[in-house]
Amino acid sequence: MARDKAYQKAEQRIEKARQEGAIKLDLSNNQLTELPEAIASLTRLQQLNLSNNQLTELPEAIASLTQLQELNLRNNQLTELPEAIASLTGLQQLSLSDNQLTELPEAIASLTGLQELYLRNNQLTELPEAIASLTGLQRLDLQNNQLAELPEAIVSLTGLQVLFLQNNQLTELPEVIASLTGLQVLDLDNNQLIELPEAIASLIGLQVLFLQNNQLTELPEAIASLTGL
Repeated sequence: MARDKAYQKAEQRIEKARQEGAIKLDLSNNQLTELPEAIASLTRLQQLNLSNNQLTELPEAIASLTQLQELNLRNNQLTELPEAIASLTGLQQLSLSDNQLTELPEAIASLTGLQELYLRNNQLTELPEAIASLTGLQRLDLQNNQLAELPEAIVSLTGLQVLFLQNNQLTELPEVIASLTGLQVLDLDNNQLIELPEAIASLIGLQVLFLQNNQLTELPEAIASLTGL
């Protein structure tokens, strides 16, 4: 079976990486439906690429990869993340785009070193309050989900520079968005926004603001020049 061959191939590559003390492992494009438990042996691993497979879940063994800095899970079939992800406290970049996630676990609060989080093309309807712990986050990609609102917890993301929210179902923005003073790019295209809060004028570092295909009738005067409208 192709599945068995893919699994065996992954096991072989994991064993080779273990013997070599590798810090990088690329298992992308292998039609993997599950990740071998042997991955737990790669305790020195810093970069793991599992993109373009058919993974529906991650094993608890992932908790052993405490040195991991980059984890790419783009284009799989993940519907949830395990609590074990809380052990990956060294993660700086996490790509979960193009999966089937409907929510993020509270365990994500442990990823305090995260700088880039990619979640585009999932089925998220809300963000957990736990996102407040990601104070080092610089880039957050949430486009093409089903978000109807943003949590007050985003007030903690003061280091955020780029925020992609296009193609969601947002009807309003919270006033606390004013706290994101480091924000340079904000994309809100293709939502259901009726108005913008005056607080958005406090985003003094904002260089690019996208607002096409909403239901806005007017803009706060202080930001109108940024949109070209």
